[in-house]
Amino acid sequence: MSALAPAGLSQLVAALMARLTACYALALSSRVNAGSDTTAATGGPADVKAPQCRTLFVDDDPATYLSGGSRVGRDAAGNGSFTGLFRPGATGVIWDQGALQFYRPNGDMVVSYRTLDTVGGIAYDTLVVREVGGTLKLIGNQYVYSSSVRAAVQERDFINAPSNTYLNVGYDISIANQTDSNGAPTFTKVEVTTPDNSVLTLVPTVGNNGLRIRKPDGSVTGTSIIRLNAAYRNSAAAGSPTTSSENLYYVSPPQTDAQIGATPDQGVWKLEFFHADTTKANVIQTHRTLTRAYTLAEASQVTFAKLTPTMRAFLQNLTAGSGRIVFTTPPSASAPNAVAWGTPQVNAWDLPPLAVIPVSFSIYGTAPTVNGVAGAAFDDTTSLAASARTAYVTCTKATNADAHCDTTTGVTQFATGTSFNYVQLIGRSRLGMEHFSGVALYTP
Repeated sequence: MSALAPAGLSQLVAALMARLTACYALALSSRVNAGSDTTAATGGPADVKAPQCRTLFVDDDPATYLSGGSRVGRDAAGNGSFTGLFRPGATGVIWDQGALQFYRPNGDMVVSYRTLDTVGGIAYDTLVVREVGGTLKLIGNQYVYSSSVRAAVQERDFINAPSNTYLNVGYDISIANQTDSNGAPTFTKVEVTTPDNSVLTLVPTVGNNGLRIRKPDGSVTGTSIIRLNAAYRNSAAAGSPTTSSENLYYVSPPQTDAQIGATPDQGVWKLEFFHADTTKANVIQTHRTLTRAYTLAEASQVTFAKLTPTMRAFLQNLTAGSGRIVFTTPPSASAPNAVAWGTPQVNAWDLPPLAVIPVSFSIYGTAPTVNGVAGAAFDDTTSLAASARTAYVTCTKATNADAHCDTTTGVTQFATGTSFNYVQLIGRSRLGMEHFSGVALYTP
């Protein structure tokens, strides 16, 4: 297949953006089966009713769309593809800056885009589309499992040990820790072949919602990011963050800026899924990055979301001795244990000019210690509105053995003794680079 885009493709992409905008311009109850225009609805492909929306998809049928195991719709937890079709807050969203990024082996195209919502929120992502009779239609990557690979840049801000604050660069290999009907992991492992043909193994853990990298010695890290290098913010600091005691993963030896800078933007990563049910054949999914990882010099110019001075002082006073926050109160149905990061009166973070808008907020910690045995690591995440400066996180069990949540009151919440020592804001740039603004309560 020719690597050159056919004449007129830019107009087809622009027309797709205009059609998406026209669909989202409709009132909620016109787009989908909804009881009102002001309350989010639930439903599936068959509930998309407006012709302007249905004709966006192959065969004019939203049921043909599949991407990372997700189909068009919105469930009670807010999950699904194109959930905005079912949410009043997405009414009036503008789709623009569509651009062809590359062709998939079957001839489908990957198109990048930007969305602008009515309250100033900006988001970037990609769509897999298919040309049908001179029109671009949404089809998705047709993958059955949720996965992605994106370049990543991270700041880890150690509020109780500022001299340890550092930057790191690499690639985030995101693979959902899918479970079966009994709450047991679906996969035993996923083998990832990188663009330079090295192989990484990611495995499910008890409490994490995504798979984690396993080191060659068999130990499992607390990360899905393959880090290429890192540097302290304080140039006078001795040593390198790559040798810290944090349970992260760095390539060995770390790559120099010259090596990172020479890497092509678009690299192909192969993911092979191994099932716990050995009667199921392995599944292979591939991902192509849109941009290479930053060099450390480039990362040093990135502006990140920052804790407000009030929130920083509060956290330092709360965690200077322990390095963590622990849920000490018993479970309560009326006042469940949750994480309120900031208050209506106190913003938790600021967004300086040029900083990428965070779209989600995550906490990382451990389940309660039982009979002297430390609890398993966990992570929990919530999505954010563009205007958000606070976050509220509830407990979510990753597997049936995950003990960091309590359900005895009928309300799922953090169990007494559960603790967390790291939080992170996540945003995404125009070419899909993930920006992680991390706050560490502990000292490495």
